[in-house]
Amino acid sequence: MKKFNPEKEINKVSLSKDSKISNAFIPLLVLGCSCLAMIGITFSYKVIETSKEKYNIDITIYNGVEEEFHDEAIEGPYSARIVGNGDFSSIDCSIGKMDYDAFTESIKIPHLNSNIKCDLYFNDNSAKYLSVDGLKTVNDNKGTSSYFRADSEDNYIKVNNMMFRIVRINGDGTLRIVLNDNSLISNYGPNNVYLNSNLEKVLNNWYKVHFAGKKYVVLGDFDINNYTEVEYENLIDLDGYYESYVGTISVREAALILEDSKANYLGNILLMNSNGTYDVYSILNNKVINSKASTNFVVKPVINITADNLDGIGTIDDPYILKED
Repeated sequence: MKKFNPEKEINKVSLSKDSKISNAFIPLLVLGCSCLAMIGITFSYKVIETSKEKYNIDITIYNGVEEEFHDEAIEGPYSARIVGNGDFSSIDCSIGKMDYDAFTESIKIPHLNSNIKCDLYFNDNSAKYLSVDGLKTVNDNKGTSSYFRADSEDNYIKVNNMMFRIVRINGDGTLRIVLNDNSLISNYGPNNVYLNSNLEKVLNNWYKVHFAGKKYVVLGDFDINNYTEVEYENLIDLDGYYESYVGTISVREAALILEDSKANYLGNILLMNSNGTYDVYSILNNKVINSKASTNFVVKPVINITADNLDGIGTIDDPYILKED
């Protein structure tokens, strides 16, 4: 019979306990190392991520829920939601390139790798309830315009107690209107360049007196290019256009409006374009003609307005009336 040895048995128990502790500690050690490794990988990833260059996305929004959009993002795919008050019209980018998905109402950049600076345009549908039956259409810088021919009798509109005629519903839904009276007279001056001319000064002074600070008057694109031959199949200015709150009818607009028409709500007026080295364009007896830069003509200012609050039906006896808030 085997003798019981207390000291030996105690040693067995101690060894057994140590063995169990060791066996339990090993998985814990492995798990701990794994966690540390994962933390290291995550930290390393974040360091790499934050070390990437960030790019600025700056968008000016016309007729949108917001007017300016700014964000920063690292290189890669990018999208963001921007909502307009009307249908999507166009994008004009001075830096970089982006697209707009009208279905998701989102801007999309497949691979952002530079700063982005763009103008995003939505149509102002507020003026679209005006009847466009029988109106001609033409492409402009903001979309498709519906314009009133020279014999129109339903395009009267009163704004700030002054009578105008609606020239066209612009591609972005705003209204382009021309003063109906003949009270202003001017010429270009010693040369046929619009900027800093007598014509520009007269227009700017008129605007300051009657419409400075009026929120419904918006920036418009005005054609001040020099044309020796007028092509008017569209009103898109590939050579660039001049933005202002006031201007006059362009020679291309006049040619469209006067085409095959004996009447002329525009009158005999000075136009906004030069012709060749010395002359300018004007309207005389329902025709676009060349005239000397120093010749005085009636000047009819043109402004562009948002028109979401109109009364009337557009006739001379019941003109549209823009109701101010």
